[in-house]
Amino acid sequence: MVLFLAASLGGCSFSSFTDGEGRELDFTVVSRSELPEEVEAVLSQQMGTAFQTACQYEEYLYLICGYPTQKTSGYSVQVKKLTATDEAIYFQSELLGPSGEETVAEEETAPWLVVKTEYLDLPVIFES
Repeated sequence: MVLFLAASLGGCSFSSFTDGEGRELDFTVVSRSELPEEVEAVLSQQMGTAFQTACQYEEYLYLICGYPTQKTSGYSVQVKKLTATDEAIYFQSELLGPSGEETVAEEETAPWLVVKTEYLDLPVIFES
């Protein structure tokens, strides 16, 4: 069952971040093929638009963000911040464009990112 907490690629990796505000949360970047069906449905519904949402599935919290469709390939999404205080979880991502050295295809792409972390019964605040 998916529980929405807040509304507004690639392979797996394991990371954590902090900037001194709250405790850092460990997270995993989840590829599309590894998403639970319920989380995949949320991503598919919003793909190509600017969105940020969080949902609970089993004992995990999935933080999902997407950016508007881009005219070329080479875009990616990076986690800038993922911390928790006693009051909330704070999540910040950033859209990165193609590097000057990268060959890009003239095809539309919809950059997105799904992060899996421990479930905490706290509201999620998406920061820009």
